[in-house]
Amino acid sequence: MKYHIIVTIFVFLFLACRPDFNTDQKDIKYPPTEKSRPKTEDSKQKESKPKTEEELKKQEEEELKKQEEEELKKQEEEEELKKQEEEELKKQEEEEELKKQEEEEELKKQEEEELKKQEEEELKKQEEEEELKNTLLNDLREQIKEAYYFKEKYVKNMENEPKDQYGVQAFNKLNWGKGTEDISDNTERSIRFRRHTYTLLSTLDIDELKEFSDIMQKGKASKIFNSFSTLGGVLDIVSDHLYTKKDNLDKLNISDLEQLKNSFKKILSIIKSVSEMSKQIILDYENNKDLIQTDVNELKSYLNKLYNEFQEKAKEAERLEKFIVSTYNP
Repeated sequence: MKYHIIVTIFVFLFLACRPDFNTDQKDIKYPPTEKSRPKTEDSKQKESKPKTEEELKKQEEEELKKQEEEELKKQEEEEELKKQEEEELKKQEEEEELKKQEEEEELKKQEEEELKKQEEEELKKQEEEEELKNTLLNDLREQIKEAYYFKEKYVKNMENEPKDQYGVQAFNKLNWGKGTEDISDNTERSIRFRRHTYTLLSTLDIDELKEFSDIMQKGKASKIFNSFSTLGGVLDIVSDHLYTKKDNLDKLNISDLEQLKNSFKKILSIIKSVSEMSKQIILDYENNKDLIQTDVNELKSYLNKLYNEFQEKAKEAERLEKFIVSTYNP
């Protein structure tokens, strides 16, 4: 027995001297030398009995339920986030739509204001054009009536023409051609010729008419009376034509009215100019301008120059007359 104990101690010391003693000591079983320590909770669990199939199944179900709850929670969170995003997007869309509507309303308002402005400008333009047209019509109609009444006054005066024809001896020196009646005769065309002369010489009184005739005869310029006849004829034709059309002139546009007014005004201006120039002939003669009273040749030259001017004016008046009659026939 003693021998057995000594051997055991020797083996123990030998093993203790080995480097792997600590790693291997777990496999050595020692005889108990002290009381067992109290078992911990972990040790109890380690020593617990193996779980049954039902417990495992229950554990799996709980784990699965937990996963499902977590997944559901995750889905709810995602849905909530998605909902927030959708609400935010919807809010942005509503704001954009509202902004768009406001911009459209503003644009529509601007367009309406612009349209209203254009309509007002157009209305104003129409009113101005209407006013201008009415002014043109009124002025033109007054000119037509004035010219027509002026012409008719001399038509009436011819009923009381004195036998000496206001002392205008030049009428006895003028005729319509070889073998025809004199201008002093009482045929229709001769009466009309004399009326045209009186009309163009409206600035002269009775005494001045005789003096004018004497100057023409002295200067051998009785042909000047032909210009008076031409211009008087133009006045007859144009005033008669327009007087019968005056109430229909509103059918013409502004441009035509302006052109008609200017053309007619030009004719009246020519007639007035010739009438005033005829008056000036007497004044120049009385003042012996350029010796026209004392020198017959100077008088002839003076009157010949005026005759050419009268002829040009008569041609211009005839051109305007034809234009008016052919163009304006409302």
